[in-house]
Amino acid sequence: MRFGFKSAAAACCVSISAVLAAGAQEGDAGAACADKPNLTGLAPALSNVFAMTGLDQNSVADDVLMVDFIVVMKNDGGVAAEGSRLSYTAQVRSLAGAVVETVDGVTDTYWIAPGETQENIVNIVVSELAPLLQPSGEVKGAIRFRAVADVDNDVAECVETDNSGEATVELSAQVIDPPQAS
Repeated sequence: MRFGFKSAAAACCVSISAVLAAGAQEGDAGAACADKPNLTGLAPALSNVFAMTGLDQNSVADDVLMVDFIVVMKNDGGVAAEGSRLSYTAQVRSLAGAVVETVDGVTDTYWIAPGETQENIVNIVVSELAPLLQPSGEVKGAIRFRAVADVDNDVAECVETDNSGEATVELSAQVIDPPQAS
């Protein structure tokens, strides 16, 4: 099965049918946090999706989807937030809701001045495409993405309970060049 281009590193045409941001929380510390930082407002959103085709023309076994999420963090405290770590979990689900792959990881974040925001790009690779393959030849499913700022509690914040956010995106990859029956 092919997703578009025939080279092993080609990007393809992938449509994103819906992006639902949920769970993004704004802190209410504001002026009450004049002497501490406060990381809030985690709002993960889908940035890019690329399909990369493997060498086997008749299978999705070596094809992958490269998915980029942007996670925006805000420091609504009165003091700069030192660098920390952002953890994330991406659950890839079939249309029936079954989890077919889970990708976990952490990435470093950097110093954030009071009142400023920082965008963090998280890249994941979805390699379990066979359970997402539909009879029509399309690859369809969803990704539930959750991020947690300052996962190691390195930053002493005013409010420690508003450091997470999540989003669910539905994916639909159109087959451009399906294998021909001989």
